[in-house]
Amino acid sequence: MSDNSDKTLHEILEKITGSAFRQTTDARPQLQKMFEAASNTPNLDPDLPNNIEELMASLANKFAESGQNGVQGEASVESEIPLYHPENDFRRELQKASHPKSNLNGIKDASRILHSASFRKMQGKMQLYPLNQSELFRNRLTHSIEVAEISVRIAEHLNKTVNYFLRCPINLNIVQAAGLAHDIGHPPFGHAGEKILNSLMADFGGFESNAQSLRVLSQLEPRATNYDKDYILFPHNPDKSVGLHLSYRTLASVVKYDREIKDSEIINGPTKGYYPSSKKLISNIKAKVIKNDSDKPLNTVECQIMDIADDIAYSTYDFEDSMISEMIHPMDLFTFPEGLRSDILNRMNKAVAKWNYNYDLTFDDVTFVFASIFDNYVTSLSRKYDFNNAMHRLVFFGQTYQESIRTAKEPKLRRAVTEALIDTAVKSVNVVIDKNNPELSRIRLGSRKLLEIEALKAFNYCVVTNSNKLKLLERRVKRVLTSVFKELVEDPSGCLFPAFVREQFRMMGLWRENEKPARARFVCDYIAGMSEREVINICDKINSSDVTNILGVE
Repeated sequence: MSDNSDKTLHEILEKITGSAFRQTTDARPQLQKMFEAASNTPNLDPDLPNNIEELMASLANKFAESGQNGVQGEASVESEIPLYHPENDFRRELQKASHPKSNLNGIKDASRILHSASFRKMQGKMQLYPLNQSELFRNRLTHSIEVAEISVRIAEHLNKTVNYFLRCPINLNIVQAAGLAHDIGHPPFGHAGEKILNSLMADFGGFESNAQSLRVLSQLEPRATNYDKDYILFPHNPDKSVGLHLSYRTLASVVKYDREIKDSEIINGPTKGYYPSSKKLISNIKAKVIKNDSDKPLNTVECQIMDIADDIAYSTYDFEDSMISEMIHPMDLFTFPEGLRSDILNRMNKAVAKWNYNYDLTFDDVTFVFASIFDNYVTSLSRKYDFNNAMHRLVFFGQTYQESIRTAKEPKLRRAVTEALIDTAVKSVNVVIDKNNPELSRIRLGSRKLLEIEALKAFNYCVVTNSNKLKLLERRVKRVLTSVFKELVEDPSGCLFPAFVREQFRMMGLWRENEKPARARFVCDYIAGMSEREVINICDKINSSDVTNILGVE
């Protein structure tokens, strides 16, 4: 579509609706009316789209063409290298070469994650809203289950539609394990808790949830196994433990960022990557998983599928939870304050740039993306409106507003449109096969769904996460976590820990003054693995003014 056509569309929209009305009603019926008016206007570009579907397709194509490494489908030259090499991919760190291979289908890894204490603890950690506000709000555990389910759907879609995966199908058990485990290292109190723990650990290596997930799976989660007499675990020292003892391919599926976290980066906030203590493990994973020498970062197809499923899940379901909370409804996609427009646009442009697109979105582009999402949330109104008539415009506005409120409140409507968004996103996932390293093949969202998901993510962050209610919660969380962290780190006796944790603390020698960095990491691991209720209870006991009640009896 030409620049002249874009300008004409803008003018027509202003003419039909008026600038103030445009801000709140860029939905399908109004846009369709705009196109009908445009078709009767002389001297317009003959290639002008006829409806919102064509407009969104046009924008998606223009956006996709800007990709430096744009994905249009499967690579023309298919790989003959198998996707999995069982003798390496499914091997475990301490497993002897002579030991029978008992995990060729990956099911054991998913089971170990599912039955771990760290996985169960996620039910006590918030996703977006505090858990005591409503049982309907998602927590880290329910979110992880949803990510695992969407991950499997994406893998099944690719296995059915991509020729290479028809011959070498993606392992659904590993994909499921990746989804279940991707947030297993996340601390209490959501992303606020992650930022606060990172600042408290600024002098001791920082904190980052993805790095912590790998640490939990490969070191912290205790797993008693008895292959033979030479198989030794070290339950009192996580630096010598193998955690759940998962296969290399499963561990690779949770490594989203193949870079070591540097001390100099921590001060700017949580830095994506892995801890220096995991460097040797990452080298071992690469040696086993990457088939041919490659300078590409470790980012397996299973990990990429999980990452896309995570984006689909939290962009859509965070919006749904916000509707349940009555903080927003679908029409808010168009009525947020003027000052947030540039924030949303900037976040979207930064996000799509990470996908190697060099197309700069304008706010008009973003408006059309929101219009497409809005159309999914609000059913089409049957009555025909004359938008040249002021009364018709007013009635249309009122009915659309009521429809938006109804969609937010009625579970059946809310779920129907949410599932439609997820289903179309799953079906839009495509791939470019790496013929030399198929395990590193690039999995991507279709450009149109990418725009929709990044628009929802930007909206959720700017309008909900940065709302005064959640920012107030963050202030309270900072006070609680700081109090507990400092009390535990500054007490070299370890007496504030439960008995079994205190035993581990002492056997690791963390009472020594020169062991403060290790003590801080121990405390950080302990707090990150707690539920929010546990952290609050410890804080209350430490700061209680009742000095006589030592047993916690009411």
